[in-house]
Amino acid sequence: MKTKLLMFATMMALSFYTTAQDSDFDEDIMKLLNVNGSKQVMEPMINQMIGQFRAMNSSAPADFWALLKLDLKADLTELNQKMVPIYKKHFTQEEVKGLIEFYESPLGKSLTTKTPQVMMESMQIGQQWGMEISAKVQQRLKDEGY
Repeated sequence: MKTKLLMFATMMALSFYTTAQDSDFDEDIMKLLNVNGSKQVMEPMINQMIGQFRAMNSSAPADFWALLKLDLKADLTELNQKMVPIYKKHFTQEEVKGLIEFYESPLGKSLTTKTPQVMMESMQIGQQWGMEISAKVQQRLKDEGY
């Protein structure tokens, strides 16, 4: 009986320890997503999405779009929480802590600050490139008689 009780107590202690470690790991990942600039990168995307929706629904008043923007920003926390299992799958907790350390460094902060603008400019170049490729493919199809 004492052996079973000791085994049960040991299993419970390990369970609590593992749960605490998981919770710490989750918190570290959420911190990483906060310090790595994810929110800063997502804001221009939200603005772009709202701009597209607004163009399709021009009759909605400006305050509708302002409230929608606030709602979408709040949804970013939920999105980050959904990312936690993905980060856990691909990174160890030590790697996450190392990434946090990097993003809190001057170089990491510089990367975080500049990434949104780099992404916006890169998307514009990507769109332009896509249109050029589309034109080439259409011309090639025409040249080949299709």
